[in-house]
Amino acid sequence: MAKSFKTAKTIKLFLDECREYLDTLDQDLVALERGDADQETVKRIKRNVHTLKGSSAMLEFNDISSTAHAIEDVIARLEPNLPAVEPGLVDRIFASVDRIKGLVGKIESGGAESEEHPPPQAEKPAEKEREKETAPPPAPAPQPPRDEKAPPDAAPLQPERTNLLSIAGNAVRASLDRCFTIFDEVESRFVLADGLAPSDEVLDSLDDAVRYLNSTLTAAGIPSIEKVLYRLAVIVSSVREGKIPRTPDLIDLAYTGISHVKTIVENRIARKPLPADPDISQWQEKAAAKWNHLRGDKDFLSDEASVEIFQRLTVDPRVAALMDPFEKFMIPHSLIEGYDIYQVSMRVPAERREAFAGFSEVGKAFFEKGKIPCAVYRLETDAPAPEFSVVMFYATNADASEVERLCGMFEGAEGVAAAPVNLVSERPAPPPKAAAEAEP
Repeated sequence: MAKSFKTAKTIKLFLDECREYLDTLDQDLVALERGDADQETVKRIKRNVHTLKGSSAMLEFNDISSTAHAIEDVIARLEPNLPAVEPGLVDRIFASVDRIKGLVGKIESGGAESEEHPPPQAEKPAEKEREKETAPPPAPAPQPPRDEKAPPDAAPLQPERTNLLSIAGNAVRASLDRCFTIFDEVESRFVLADGLAPSDEVLDSLDDAVRYLNSTLTAAGIPSIEKVLYRLAVIVSSVREGKIPRTPDLIDLAYTGISHVKTIVENRIARKPLPADPDISQWQEKAAAKWNHLRGDKDFLSDEASVEIFQRLTVDPRVAALMDPFEKFMIPHSLIEGYDIYQVSMRVPAERREAFAGFSEVGKAFFEKGKIPCAVYRLETDAPAPEFSVVMFYATNADASEVERLCGMFEGAEGVAAAPVNLVSERPAPPPKAAAEAEP
């Protein structure tokens, strides 16, 4: 498995990225040390360290990955007290960054294999730093003993969310070929139709395009894609049914939305720092103007009602904590539409991430019998060995045996299981009054 990713090309790309991340980290840590770091700076530090950890783990540069993980632990201890910082903890982060620079330099000079099995006597200063950073029992005790335990205890409840495209990268591109063809078709065809109310033919074409993108990409677990494609699907079908006026701006709405999806997909597959994902907030405002035409529809579900329903569903709180508000809307909405909801869960060891390459194809099979309101991919670092866990919510009217058959298509996954998602009983009954209270 490792050899399929650890090539000269991927190592060079990784090293180039490391240099960029480390340079930015140096600047941001200086601001942190001075007490000048704002929320965006702290977010950037966490994001860059997290990316370093993930990409180095993928290429099995385990010392870099474990050192980055140790930095995350220190940041978790610093964060509650910001903008005040404890100099000793910032020094530890600087020392860890210097250690990563040294390891990167060793890989650049051809010492990649020694990265995985470093000789103990070869790096005495680094060994001392590693004891300070990665061995919680001896080192943390002198500083703030009470603060130290809170972040590690909370960490298992907040695993790192990721997504199918970022995990599988270009390995999943073959199953997305038709999606890229659709992107190109939308760009070429809809430019010609701009300024015109969409004809039946254009609506049919748009409906087919959105359905296919939905069936292929919703299983990727990227909320921004889910938002665009779901809203487009509802708007297009509602225009065809006469519930939403057929106006020329629908073409621009569809073109812009699908272009956003294309950019997001390309960013995730590339696995390198690209321009930020497009801001879809303006697009959402335009879509909401269309969506408001449906408020009188008997199946319309308000955000407030969806929140109330979601809170009474049997969804694992750890999964719910990672979900986007839109995803929490989608599950109750699917229930209102009359679907049964299943929570499909599975695990894939991190070293077998190639198993994810076929997941989008499996997603298409699931769409033949229903739809996927959302999928949540997590990198679990607290397991005995790093692994990805996946929780996919599936809305369907198929029986349990068919759902079980579909689950069997996830090749390479472990512990695949499907459990129905139900409403918890109305509200817990109040505790019975004591005998003395019960008497008037």
